[in-house]
Amino acid sequence: MRLLLSIITILLYLQNISFAREYSELVMNSEGQIIHKLNIDAPVHPASLTKLMTLYLTFEALKTNKISMKEELTVSKKAAGQPPSKLWLKTGSKITVKEAILALIVKSANDASVVLSEALANDEWFFTELMNNKAKKLGMHRSYFRNASGLHYSDQITNARDIARMAYLIKKNFPEYFNLFSQTAFRYKGKLYTSHNNVLMDYLPATGMKTGYTKKSGYNLITTATKGKKEVLAVIIGANSSKARDKRMVELHENTLR
Repeated sequence: MRLLLSIITILLYLQNISFAREYSELVMNSEGQIIHKLNIDAPVHPASLTKLMTLYLTFEALKTNKISMKEELTVSKKAAGQPPSKLWLKTGSKITVKEAILALIVKSANDASVVLSEALANDEWFFTELMNNKAKKLGMHRSYFRNASGLHYSDQITNARDIARMAYLIKKNFPEYFNLFSQTAFRYKGKLYTSHNNVLMDYLPATGMKTGYTKKSGYNLITTATKGKKEVLAVIIGANSSKARDKRMVELHENTLR
């Protein structure tokens, strides 16, 4: 009995250990080939890059007519209670699917993430099962999701290779929705929300996609860019500041779009 308790104690301890932050970067061409890589298989916390999987499943549901862009979703108490970044949605209020999608892309809203997860699976926990099953089907073999938003869990992990693959497949499989990632502002109930994705707003070749940050993860960014006939997708995970991340992202694109 004592041995069993000791084993359980050790397992619980290990579960709560966060690995040291890793820095990763990757560039992928329009064919899905990796043309630049640094530490791309290191385990990292995805932060709000997690929302790309929430969006992947949302786009899939839209494409199969399980939901519609204009459909109104009811905000649950759990969704309203999510920590920032958020829209400060009120329990019982309504938000359309399109508004929720833009809230994830532009504002990286955690409350809207839970609203979408509950619309697709009734409960965020059941939704994470869909996320993990989809990750396996997409070939994201080193990714494990614990929520729809990317709020920190010690065992919510991925790597730059998996994240890049997911982003690439969103663009490939859902071209009709990919333009939403170019949005830098949207309105909800009369209030204007603007993006903090400075690369998308300031770097002309950029066409999308998503930022992410937690203290444990660092500053993360995925950006797609086009120049002439060249298209690339770049990933940075674990930067020490948003300024350093953004500067390096532009360098990666400039180096590969020549």
